[in-house]
Amino acid sequence: MDKHVIAIGGGGFGRNPGDGYIEQYILDQTGKKEPNICFIPTATGDNDAYKVNYYSTFFKIKLQSCAFRFLS
Repeated sequence: MDKHVIAIGGGGFGRNPGDGYIEQYILDQTGKKEPNICFIPTATGDNDAYKVNYYSTFFKIKLQSCAFRFLS
């Protein structure tokens, strides 16, 4: 199995909620039909609007996802 590191400096559901282009690319790299994904929003201080963007993007991709709440 090849391993990859994908770095993102902005964009994705934080900047373009609902588009899913970057997210779909990352998911495609797993080679799995239904990969697991989890969002840990500590960089945004567990901002609720950011989590809504996350869920709306992955809902459109039709992927089961979760988010952990740490700060509030």
